[in-house]
Amino acid sequence: MPEPQSYLDLDAAGYLLVALGHLVKARKKLDQEPPSKACWHAKQHSIYAANYVRRALKVLDEQKEETCEKS
Repeated sequence: MPEPQSYLDLDAAGYLLVALGHLVKARKKLDQEPPSKACWHAKQHSIYAANYVRRALKVLDEQKEETCEKS
């Protein structure tokens, strides 16, 4: 896994977008695995994580809009 230093030019939203991309790719790879209980759990956790990342991106976007409106 790449170290965070390799993404130093990204802001918080950038990190979240990278994470979301990795989660989506992981879910696609899990779909290709033979069905198992462990695979099902991993896929469910990746879905939850992706949803949390999407919510975090939404919050950051809302904060950005509020900051722009106050300026």
